[in-house]
Order: sequence, then C-alpha cells, then structure tokens
Amino acid sequence: MDKLTRITNFLQIAGMIIMAFLVIVSVVVVSNTIKLTVMAREDEIHIMRYVGANNWFIRGPFMVEGIIIGLIASLIAGGVIALIYKKLIDAIGDQIFAIVSSPLISVQYMTVNLLIIFVALGCSIGAWGSIVSMRKYLKA
Repeated sequence: MDKLTRITNFLQIAGMIIMAFLVIVSVVVVSNTIKLTVMAREDEIHIMRYVGANNWFIRGPFMVEGIIIGLIASLIAGGVIALIYKKLIDAIGDQIFAIVSSPLISVQYMTVNLLIIFVALGCSIGAWGSIVSMRKYLKA
C-alpha cells in the first residue's frame, strides 16, 4: 500500500506540474496571437486613442477575440477527450468492471462536466492572455 500511495502522489504532483506548464504555454500562445492582431491594427488603435477612446474601449475587442480563441480550443479539446474516452470504454470497459467491481464513469456525464470545466478555463485563459498582451502594448 505504501508503494501504491507513493506512486499515486508522484503522479498527482507530475500531473499538476504538467497542467501548470500547459496553462503557461496556452497564455503565451493566446498572448502572441493577440499581439499579432494588435500589430496588424496599430493604425486603428492610434486613431481610437486620438479621438479619446479609453484603454478598456480599445482592449474590449481583443479580449473578446482571446475569449473566442479559448472557447474554440476548449470545445475541440473536450470533443477529442470525449471521443478517446468513448473508444477506451468500448475497448476495455468490461475488463475494468471485472477487475475493480465498479463501472467507469459514463461518457455523457464525463463529457458534460469536462466541457463545463474546459470552457471556463479556456475562456479565462484566453481573456488573461489578451489582457497580458494588451497591457504591455497600452502601458496601462
């Protein structure tokens, strides 16, 4: 039992480290995408500043773009995970039931819950990446 507990703890810590790394990579990717959009619309931003637009008025469309990028990515990730999980359950679901005397979580239940979590995380990471890139550009 001690060895199994150590392995489980190690896997949990490794999973958290990998998740943190992937969140940082996601923020950098969204931030760079928004930076490219900002550079392409630099003249429009200067004109908006000249007519008196505040930073949040300029930042708004870019935040929406970051949120949409995060939403699309989260829906794709959720769909891929649901598909892989369904194939896994079809392939080894009966064997797992025989080994642990407990069925696996149903595909529908897992998909709905994961999509809620993925959409919330994807939209917040997209908004955060947008804020980071615009903060550097607008210096506010």
